[in-house]
Amino acid sequence: MAKSERLLTIKEFAARKRYSERTIRQMCKDGKIKAHKLTKKSRKWLIQESEIDKVVSAKVVPQKVTQVEIAPVISKRIEEHFDRMTAIADALLANGLDVVRRHPISGRTEGFEYSIVSGNSVEFLSHEQLGDRLRLNLGFTWVHGNDLDRDCFLSHLRAEYPELESKDILTIVTENPYKLIVALRVLARRKIFKGTCTVCEHW
Repeated sequence: MAKSERLLTIKEFAARKRYSERTIRQMCKDGKIKAHKLTKKSRKWLIQESEIDKVVSAKVVPQKVTQVEIAPVISKRIEEHFDRMTAIADALLANGLDVVRRHPISGRTEGFEYSIVSGNSVEFLSHEQLGDRLRLNLGFTWVHGNDLDRDCFLSHLRAEYPELESKDILTIVTENPYKLIVALRVLARRKIFKGTCTVCEHW
């Protein structure tokens, strides 16, 4: 009578073939490896040892498996990166700029004034004052932040605000601070950033 063949667990089989356990389990489910379960309800697969020779050995983990295993790490890094970018957007909207509103100037056919409502009080700002406040936030954030995060933020902001391709951010703060504030609000609330920077361009 033929000698009974040894049965291997998923872990043992994976170690012999240098594949991940996840890959071997999926191959069992797909029928690429002949295997059976102890019972219908069991989650434990057993594989005949002879199946080892039917599976091509892998000196390195297949690319598909690598991507699956790396994906959570990349996802976490992207989340942390976007958190830092969101923090910068929030800082630039400090001192009431996150809720500032624009109104036509009464009695004039052009131009706007701006208001910040805080509780029962209302603060009115001119175009110049609004720009000054945004410039103050910008300077504080740049001084107390780091150069890499600043450069990354500007790279992502350009994707939302194309004028930054041809103009310095301080010029935009002077010319149209409210439009820039609106763009910053979108970034702060969405917490997802278009475009790429030197940190995330290869993710």
